[in-house]
Amino acid sequence: MHFHTTGYIHSSALVQRAGRFVDFFFVLSGFVISHAYRQLLQNGGGWSFLTKRVGRLWPLHLVTLAITVLMATGGSLLGLTVQGFVYSAIPANITMTHSWGFLDRLTWNGPSWSISTEMFAYILFAILCWLRSIWLDVACAMILVGSLLLLTFVAPDFDSTYDFGVARCLVGFMAGVLANRLWELTQFRPKSEILALILTGAVVTILPERLVGLVVPLFAWTVLVFASEAGFISLFLKTRIPQLLGRISYSIYMTHYIVGLTIITGLTLFTGLVQEVEGTATVVTAWPLADALSLVYLGMVVAASCLTYAWIEVPGRHWFNRRADRIPAAW
Repeated sequence: MHFHTTGYIHSSALVQRAGRFVDFFFVLSGFVISHAYRQLLQNGGGWSFLTKRVGRLWPLHLVTLAITVLMATGGSLLGLTVQGFVYSAIPANITMTHSWGFLDRLTWNGPSWSISTEMFAYILFAILCWLRSIWLDVACAMILVGSLLLLTFVAPDFDSTYDFGVARCLVGFMAGVLANRLWELTQFRPKSEILALILTGAVVTILPERLVGLVVPLFAWTVLVFASEAGFISLFLKTRIPQLLGRISYSIYMTHYIVGLTIITGLTLFTGLVQEVEGTATVVTAWPLADALSLVYLGMVVAASCLTYAWIEVPGRHWFNRRADRIPAAW
């Protein structure tokens, strides 16, 4: 989606609207965090939880931020500029607060806006877990409804990022938390992974913009379907390649913009394939070459992500986890 070409891959409806899968990430995150950490948080393990969450997100985020700053410095020497490279926004990016509504645009590694909002959701959920039993569920439901009302009546649209991204994240995250409660407290076990996959792809592709918020309950249902891990698709997802892609998925998300920008910059400097289309640098060429470049781009993203996972994610996570384990639970 972020590698703009005139090929069929980029122009397809599913790819054009793939940004809606960020909301799937929010729902899945809420489900998994609630399942793994709710009891720990209610037993006073808030600082340990947040330390581990910082260790999961911040090291790679900091490295990709540094890379984009270096790219901005080098690009300026060549006369190249990117609208999102705003030096005054560096402190907010370092602290992962750059999508808490303080800035007026996406900055630096643009896709990291969702990581910023995730950190807000982690902090809020840790605080909410001081509540007990049903009161925590009520609070999560109220935040979901309040955030949805904010997106509906105040935000420019549901697909908000740097401005109302926190509200968008909380709608999905709290939906995931409540879906997990439904999973744990009842025998509700929806089936049919194939139907869930077809509906998810179809709704993301054809749902009108004014109804885009409906993807959240659909995604919650899809997460509940796959939580059973009982279908043929789940069996496939347990094989080697899907498992690898799952492990490096955070690296894929955090490096894909940088890899794409690097390729676009190279094509701009050394070929005549890149033109500005509706304000965006786009590879304009015959579709076979455009789609071939998209596939090369995907391969480079996966290769780069394997390296950042091994060299940055894993060591960074272990460093923070060791320190989190030293924090008494009562803290």
